[in-house]
Amino acid sequence: MGNRRKQLEGLRWVPRWASHVGCIKGCLNYLGIDVSDAWLFGATGHAFALNISPGLCPSGPTDWDTSRFLKLGRNIGYIVECIDEYCPKQNHHLRQVQEQAWDFTRRAIDKNHPCYGWELDIPEYFVIYGYDETGYYTLSCALDLGHNRRKWTDRAGGLEGYDTWIHAMEAGVAGRFGLGYNAAVWAESRRFAVEFLKEAQERRDKNLEPLFTVALQHYSVVAQNLKIVSDTYPFRKCDNECVPVDDQARTVIEALTRARDAEANGLDALARLVDSIPAS
Repeated sequence: MGNRRKQLEGLRWVPRWASHVGCIKGCLNYLGIDVSDAWLFGATGHAFALNISPGLCPSGPTDWDTSRFLKLGRNIGYIVECIDEYCPKQNHHLRQVQEQAWDFTRRAIDKNHPCYGWELDIPEYFVIYGYDETGYYTLSCALDLGHNRRKWTDRAGGLEGYDTWIHAMEAGVAGRFGLGYNAAVWAESRRFAVEFLKEAQERRDKNLEPLFTVALQHYSVVAQNLKIVSDTYPFRKCDNECVPVDDQARTVIEALTRARDAEANGLDALARLVDSIPAS
């Protein structure tokens, strides 16, 4: 390839616990698409997602079917095109897929299209802002998400995710590393769910304001209680030893229970909202 290289000036990742959203936000900033974090989280559905793996494994926030999350980007005005194929490291097909992704990414960057990729270092999403002969340049649908988890994950998603989380805490099998990571990601998402609903309330018909107010009340409770969980067990790099069932754990169990119940009520409020929005 010789000395072929290209770099997109100004393309960088926006720091978010949900690194996938942070990558997309960085790409939108580069493209000059002005959208708030709240609108990005909410319009794509990520603000209402919750996916919990057994024992609070840190794979939960990223190991789910994000195809609808990506398609909903059209709500905001962007399209994600990708090379997307599951290919374990021992699979002989891996090298071929990597070469396809490499060629795809170089062509995109040559056209000044921002890019991001999965697990270029650790298992997270990374903005790709350029390449050279060596490699890439990097930086280190609300109701369905709540009720119909089998559509988008084989883990415990939505309201069922809360139950799995609570049971893991009660049984003393919640991993400390995964607990801190899950709490940070989902607390961030619900914080933006609240901001999204506020922004949506301002944009929509004033007749819908009472319904938005009810949904906001419930999701504010969810966000407040997930913040308690995140503050009680902040993320830190550590072995994934099990969290003991002590007073701290019981505080978190109570907060998760309140969050789950509020989320159930919030989903009911969202359903009434959806039914009340005129078809366009």
